Amino acid sequence: MRAPETLIHYVWAPSLDLAWGLVNLREADDGEWLAGHVHAAREDAERQEADLIGTTLYRVTRTSMLADESTPAPQEDDWVFVWSTERRHNVWSKTNCYSPFPDAKRFDGYWTFPEPQEAIQRAAWANEEPSTRAEGLTFRAYLLTWSVDAVQDPLV
Repeated sequence: MRAPETLIHYVWAPSLDLAWGLVNLREADDGEWLAGHVHAAREDAERQEADLIGTTLYRVTRTSMLADESTPAPQEDDWVFVWSTERRHNVWSKTNCYSPFPDAKRFDGYWTFPEPQEAIQRAAWANEEPSTRAEGLTFRAYLLTWSVDAVQDPLV
């Protein structure tokens, strides 16, 4: 099994959900426009003086790891099992963890699950599809954990 991948980003935002969204958008194929707003180091974010999107500095920590039948659900609150191709943005675009929409569910029963077995089965089915094989894609099950914390008081 591949070792867990942990990524930490810092971003100025008005809320937790927007901080999460900005980090996720930055990793999208067309996310280059956010390069000056999402930072890998806190010091870089603290030096940003222009074009702040919000007044609170948030740390967004995300960890992903391949999951199998023996992967336990974490004790923390913020986690989910997903099935996806291995591109980082594809893996992380499956979660609704900080959605502002009231009907959004963390475990949606299609991409996200509370146990690894369903994600593993969905990945196996997807890998059997002719279009998946023709494009050379491989789906896998992942365990995602995350946290979003304010690390600096709002600017006045």
